[in-house]
Amino acid sequence: MLSAGRKSRTKGRRALLALALLAPLTALLLHYAPPAWLLADHRSHVGELRELWLADGSTLVLNTDSAVDVVYTGTERRIMLRQGEVLVKVAADPARRPFVVRTEQGEATALGTRYVVRQLRGATEVLVTESQVKVCPAQAEPCAAVPAGQAVRMTRQGLGPLRAIDADGAEAWAHGRISVRDAPLPDVLDQLARHRRAYFWFDRQALQGLRVSGVMPLQGDEALQALEELLPIRVERVLPGVLRITLR
Repeated sequence: MLSAGRKSRTKGRRALLALALLAPLTALLLHYAPPAWLLADHRSHVGELRELWLADGSTLVLNTDSAVDVVYTGTERRIMLRQGEVLVKVAADPARRPFVVRTEQGEATALGTRYVVRQLRGATEVLVTESQVKVCPAQAEPCAAVPAGQAVRMTRQGLGPLRAIDADGAEAWAHGRISVRDAPLPDVLDQLARHRRAYFWFDRQALQGLRVSGVMPLQGDEALQALEELLPIRVERVLPGVLRITLR
C-alpha cells in the first residue's frame, strides 16, 4: 500500500501532467478563435429560410446557411452580415437612425425599404428592389447610390459597374424559389447546392455554355429533374450525399 506522502506526491504529479496536457490545448483554442459566423446572434441552417422581426418593426429574411449580428444603438441600426445572404425590409424610424448592413467589404445604407445583401468570397453583392441604397467600400471612395432594379458588386477596394436585375428574381429565394434568366448552368447549380446537404460534383468549364431561364423550387429534386429534362446533362447519385452532373 502507498503511504499518505506517496499518495499526495502521485496526485500532485497527475495534476501537473493534466495541466501540461491542457496548456497547449488552451493556447490553441485562444489562438484559433471560432469564426464570427459561428458566434453570430442569429443563424440559419443549410436548407432553412429564417425570418426575424426586429425591435423597430424592420424584418430580415436569412437565406440558407447565413448568419447576422444585430446591433441597435441610439444613433444607428446596424446589421453585421457574417455569412450568406439577407433580405432587408426596413421600417421607418421615428429617431431617424440610419439602417446599415455591414460586411467585411463595406456597408450598404438604406435610403428606402427593401434590398438584398449577399456575402461572396472576397466580395459583397447588393441588389436593390425598392428605392435606393448607399453602398460604400471599406477602403475606397466614392460611395454610390444604387437605385431599384440595379445591383453592384463591392470589394474593400471599390465598386464594380451597376447591372440591371429583376426585382422579383432577386427576392425569389425568400419564397423558396430560384428565378434566373439566361444564367450559366454552373451558377444555377451553385445556388441549388447551397440549399442541400449534398456535394455537387461537376466540371464548371464543360457546363458553362449551357444557359438556364425559368423559375424552379429550391427544395427537393424537382429543379434537378427539370434541368435534366431540358438540357443535355445527366444527374447521378454516385455516393450518399454526392451528386455528379455531366454532359450526356
